[in-house]
Amino acid sequence: MTFVRWAMRDLETDEELHFLINPNEMETPYAPHDTTFFARSANKSNRVLRKGFTPFEWTFSGVVLEREHYKTLRQSTHRRAKLRLIDHFQRAMIVRVIGFHPEQKAPKRLAHPWRHTYTMRCLVYSEPTPFNDPVAL
Repeated sequence: MTFVRWAMRDLETDEELHFLINPNEMETPYAPHDTTFFARSANKSNRVLRKGFTPFEWTFSGVVLEREHYKTLRQSTHRRAKLRLIDHFQRAMIVRVIGFHPEQKAPKRLAHPWRHTYTMRCLVYSEPTPFNDPVAL
Protein backbone atom coordinates (compact mmCIF):
# COMPACT_ATOMS: atom_id res chain seq x y z
CA MET A 1 0.00 0.00 0.00
CA THR A 2 1.36 3.41 -0.91
CA PHE A 3 1.38 6.31 1.50
CA VAL A 4 -0.85 9.15 0.31
CA ARG A 5 -0.31 12.74 1.38
CA TRP A 6 -3.16 15.21 1.72
CA ALA A 7 -3.38 17.78 -1.04
CA MET A 8 -5.43 20.87 -1.83
CA ARG A 9 -6.09 22.58 -5.14
CA ASP A 10 -7.36 26.13 -5.48
CA LEU A 11 -10.42 25.93 -7.74
CA GLU A 12 -9.80 29.40 -9.26
CA THR A 13 -6.05 29.36 -9.88
CA ASP A 14 -5.42 25.57 -10.05
CA GLU A 15 -2.49 26.04 -7.65
CA GLU A 16 -1.71 22.92 -5.64
CA LEU A 17 -0.83 22.85 -1.94
CA HIS A 18 0.55 19.65 -0.42
CA PHE A 19 0.75 18.63 3.22
CA LEU A 20 4.27 17.49 4.13
CA ILE A 21 2.84 15.59 7.11
CA ASN A 22 -0.75 14.38 7.14
CA PRO A 23 -2.97 15.48 10.01
CA ASN A 24 -3.09 13.01 12.90
CA GLU A 25 -6.64 13.76 14.13
CA MET A 26 -9.83 14.74 12.38
CA GLU A 27 -13.57 14.81 12.82
CA THR A 28 -15.73 12.94 10.35
CA PRO A 29 -15.92 14.79 7.02
CA TYR A 30 -19.50 13.61 6.49
CA ALA A 31 -22.33 16.04 7.09
CA PRO A 32 -24.77 15.49 9.92
CA HIS A 33 -28.15 14.31 8.64
CA ASP A 34 -30.51 17.18 8.08
CA THR A 35 -33.92 15.55 8.25
CA THR A 36 -37.36 16.81 9.13
CA PHE A 37 -40.41 14.78 10.10
CA PHE A 38 -43.20 16.66 8.38
CA ALA A 39 -46.34 14.52 8.16
CA ARG A 40 -47.99 11.26 8.97
CA SER A 41 -49.23 9.10 6.16
CA ALA A 42 -52.50 7.16 6.09
CA ASN A 43 -50.88 4.17 7.78
CA LYS A 44 -49.65 6.48 10.58
CA SER A 45 -45.97 6.19 9.76
CA ASN A 46 -43.82 9.29 9.70
CA ARG A 47 -42.69 10.60 6.34
CA VAL A 48 -39.21 12.01 6.34
CA LEU A 49 -37.94 14.84 4.20
CA ARG A 50 -34.18 15.00 3.80
CA LYS A 51 -33.10 18.50 2.95
CA GLY A 52 -30.27 19.37 0.59
CA PHE A 53 -26.64 19.50 1.64
CA THR A 54 -25.88 22.23 4.17
CA PRO A 55 -22.23 23.31 4.57
CA PHE A 56 -20.84 22.41 7.98
CA GLU A 57 -17.72 23.09 10.01
CA TRP A 58 -15.03 20.39 10.05
CA THR A 59 -11.87 20.31 12.17
CA PHE A 60 -8.58 18.46 11.82
CA SER A 61 -5.22 18.81 13.54
CA GLY A 62 -1.64 17.70 13.31
CA VAL A 63 1.98 18.66 13.67
CA VAL A 64 4.28 20.92 11.65
CA LEU A 65 8.04 20.36 11.65
CA GLU A 66 9.24 22.53 8.76
CA ARG A 67 8.78 26.12 7.70
CA GLU A 68 7.52 25.13 4.24
CA HIS A 69 4.67 23.11 5.74
CA TYR A 70 3.77 25.99 8.08
CA LYS A 71 3.67 28.42 5.14
CA THR A 72 1.48 26.06 3.08
CA LEU A 73 -1.08 25.76 5.85
CA ARG A 74 -0.99 29.49 6.52
CA GLN A 75 -1.47 30.29 2.81
CA SER A 76 -4.56 28.10 2.65
CA THR A 77 -6.36 30.40 5.11
CA HIS A 78 -5.85 33.44 2.86
CA ARG A 79 -7.48 31.88 -0.19
CA ARG A 80 -10.74 33.44 -1.33
CA ALA A 81 -11.62 30.51 -3.57
CA LYS A 82 -12.86 27.16 -2.43
CA LEU A 83 -10.33 24.34 -2.36
CA ARG A 84 -10.61 20.72 -3.43
CA LEU A 85 -9.09 18.70 -0.59
CA ILE A 86 -7.99 15.08 -1.06
CA ASP A 87 -7.33 13.14 2.14
CA HIS A 88 -5.34 9.96 2.82
CA PHE A 89 -8.40 7.80 2.04
CA GLN A 90 -8.53 9.38 -1.44
CA ARG A 91 -11.78 11.21 -0.67
CA ALA A 92 -12.25 14.52 -2.47
CA MET A 93 -14.30 17.31 -0.94
CA ILE A 94 -14.79 21.02 -1.56
CA VAL A 95 -13.78 23.14 1.44
CA ARG A 96 -12.94 26.68 2.48
CA VAL A 97 -10.40 27.06 5.27
CA ILE A 98 -11.77 29.41 7.93
CA GLY A 99 -9.14 29.04 10.60
CA PHE A 100 -5.54 27.95 11.17
CA HIS A 101 -4.53 27.89 14.82
CA PRO A 102 -0.84 27.00 15.31
CA GLU A 103 0.70 26.52 18.73
CA GLN A 104 4.48 26.68 18.90
CA LYS A 105 6.19 23.81 20.70
CA ALA A 106 9.75 23.56 21.91
CA PRO A 107 11.79 21.75 19.26
CA LYS A 108 12.74 18.24 20.32
CA ARG A 109 15.75 18.38 18.03
CA LEU A 110 17.62 21.25 16.45
CA ALA A 111 16.55 19.85 13.10
CA HIS A 112 12.94 21.00 13.72
CA PRO A 113 12.95 24.59 14.95
CA TRP A 114 9.52 25.17 13.32
CA ARG A 115 7.77 22.56 15.46
CA HIS A 116 4.10 23.46 15.97
CA THR A 117 0.85 21.67 16.60
CA TYR A 118 -2.11 23.09 14.75
CA THR A 119 -5.84 22.91 14.38
CA MET A 120 -7.56 23.82 11.11
CA ARG A 121 -11.23 24.65 10.74
CA CYS A 122 -12.93 24.33 7.37
CA LEU A 123 -16.38 24.71 5.93
CA VAL A 124 -17.22 21.61 3.89
CA TYR A 125 -19.36 22.31 0.82
CA SER A 126 -19.67 18.79 -0.61
CA GLU A 127 -19.94 15.21 0.60
CA PRO A 128 -16.59 13.38 0.35
CA THR A 129 -16.47 11.32 -2.83
CA PRO A 130 -13.90 8.72 -3.96
CA PHE A 131 -11.06 10.24 -5.92
CA ASN A 132 -9.12 7.76 -8.04
CA ASP A 133 -6.39 9.80 -9.70
CA PRO A 134 -3.92 11.29 -7.17
CA VAL A 135 -1.94 12.95 -9.98
CA ALA A 136 -4.85 14.93 -11.45
CA LEU A 137 -6.17 16.41 -8.19
